[in-house]
Amino acid sequence: MPGPVRSLLAPLAQVVTGRECVGCARPGFDLCQGCRTPLRRGARRADPTPCPPGLPPTYAATAYEGPVREAVVALKERGRTGLLQPLADALTASVAATVLDRTTTPRSLLLVPVPSSPDAARSRDTAATLDLARTAARGLCAVGLPARCWPVVRAVRRRADQTGLTSQGRAENLAGSMRASAGRRFPAGYDVVIVDDVVTTGATLAEAARALRACGIEVIGCAVVAATARRHHLQPG
Repeated sequence: MPGPVRSLLAPLAQVVTGRECVGCARPGFDLCQGCRTPLRRGARRADPTPCPPGLPPTYAATAYEGPVREAVVALKERGRTGLLQPLADALTASVAATVLDRTTTPRSLLLVPVPSSPDAARSRDTAATLDLARTAARGLCAVGLPARCWPVVRAVRRRADQTGLTSQGRAENLAGSMRASAGRRFPAGYDVVIVDDVVTTGATLAEAARALRACGIEVIGCAVVAATARRHHLQPG
């Protein structure tokens, strides 16, 4: 389509759809094809540095920057549900990488979403990480890898805002803040993967893994949409 025609249609697309790309403000999209490109590069190992004790192998689809960061924030903080599917597709790739790097004959999967803090859960209409986990599970089933969301970990106390805390500070802030529901019986024949939207220091994922181990549940890995660039060097796929 010629450039002048696009420029004339852009305002109309904005009016009709009420949407604009969170990455580049292109009308008519929640996240345009160009801004989705980082989500499609393939998941890679993304263990943080330093790596907290007890953190299982962690995989991310991309770096937490640019349009990806804007999309995650818009889904979580502004309820832009049109961003759920592209972000969940990236999480699906991370889960698949977690499993396939471990074995060539994967078992059925339980995706355990990291719980929101009590304050965060009350302030949002939806729990974005839970929605991501459910959508990713459906995506894995669609490609022949049986999976289901298993929200068995819950937050049991308030925790301080993590912004600005060091790796050690985050670990101390999160210690003992989660618990796996002892009443939820672990299904036989499943592998467990913890999922979240973003990994920074890894302290949140490590705490979720600790809560599961306390109930005798082993975790084969963690999968996220994105990893913060300042603490991770995404290994080549």
